[in-house]
Amino acid sequence: MEFPARLPRALRALALLSLGGAASLIAAPAQAATPLLTWQDAGSIAVLCLVGPKTRPDADKLQEEICTKVRELAAKGAPVPVSRIGFGDPALLDRGTLTLLVHASVQSDGDQRLVALDVRPFRPGGDHNVIFFGAPPRAVRIPASGPGGDKLQAALAAALAETLPWRQVR
Repeated sequence: MEFPARLPRALRALALLSLGGAASLIAAPAQAATPLLTWQDAGSIAVLCLVGPKTRPDADKLQEEICTKVRELAAKGAPVPVSRIGFGDPALLDRGTLTLLVHASVQSDGDQRLVALDVRPFRPGGDHNVIFFGAPPRAVRIPASGPGGDKLQAALAAALAETLPWRQVR
């Protein structure tokens, strides 16, 4: 890298050292030693699910399946208790509770159903608890009726692996 000749030699050397140090920081990012603030001091985890549209005759059964499976998967290896809650439950606003919001939208897709899933953590409090980018939404095709089965479980497990620190594989 060239610097104008009118800059003193010491200043040019300092600029080069600064750029070299910045490049080394960019090349090898450090891993965080502590969990995200959202997870710190969480005493429990609650799972809250919503499957829609509610006009679908299978929405309630699919919601039950999804919520049961998410609670089961999240509880494996969890450092705190994991339970399910419903809308209006005061645990949603408890500062010690981290809530996994699970939203699924279902539509008919030929002889199958297409389910779009989103899982994101929520914790009441200040901006320090905000997660701007969590697990990406997932779409999975499941049978036209009945339970979602293995494909649905795999999609939920993948979303939770990107959301829950104890399920992340390194």
